[in-house]
Amino acid sequence: MRGHRGFRHRVMGIEQSGPKTVARTDSLKGRRGRLPSKPKQPPDASPVSLITSLVRAHIDSIPSATKLDYSKFQESAPCPFEKEDSVDVQQFYDLLTGSMDVIRKWAEKIQGFSELPKEDQDLLLESAFLELFILRLAYRSKPEEGKLIFCNGVVLHRQQCVRGFGEWIDAILEFSQSLHRMSVDVPSFSWLPSLCTQGLQRIFYLKLEDLVPPPPIVDKIFMDTLPF
Repeated sequence: MRGHRGFRHRVMGIEQSGPKTVARTDSLKGRRGRLPSKPKQPPDASPVSLITSLVRAHIDSIPSATKLDYSKFQESAPCPFEKEDSVDVQQFYDLLTGSMDVIRKWAEKIQGFSELPKEDQDLLLESAFLELFILRLAYRSKPEEGKLIFCNGVVLHRQQCVRGFGEWIDAILEFSQSLHRMSVDVPSFSWLPSLCTQGLQRIFYLKLEDLVPPPPIVDKIFMDTLPF
């Protein structure tokens, strides 16, 4: 009898605990859909492979000399001391958004980037956009000639940009001269936090002027970067 009673208690215990176990499993399944699988490792995640993909992506995204767009280039431009108008502001926004498209295509060629969730890709690009814009523009441009070569291959003279970009364009050209002299030291790279600040200040000023509404991507980058 004692053994029978013990067996009966064990059976009742299983019956009582069974539904709870099932309920917890169903709850977990309903909440998460399925248990996460082990993330797949890229076929080759070595530092050498990553550097190779970065270099290749950089080379592929640089407009070749034969594909540069000089259709709007002119050395004699309206007086830079005059106040910017809607045409200047629209050009400024078009250059930023055009560069964003090229930088996105560059990033998609970097090993592992395309495997990230879309929202993470957007966050990375938006948070680093101004730094990449400055660095790539400074690297390609010819400051001694006053030529600015943008990501999409458009070539403009400093005089054509100064009313839209304001003093920011001269700071970028100074940084470009430093890169071309190969004197890229810690102080030079520290300019990249201050140049980005100038860029944000310029966008803020043009938003206040309200001559042309900023494109959604420019407005989002600006709003997401605000400290408040």
